Amino acid sequence: MADPVDIALIARGGRASVDRGFQRVKT
Repeated sequence: MADPVDIALIARGGRASVDRGFQRVKT
């Protein structure tokens, strides 16, 4: 599931950052 914030981060070129933030938020 991709949230608007995640999409914006990915568009900025922060895939690794999004992956880490996503795991932190999901946990």
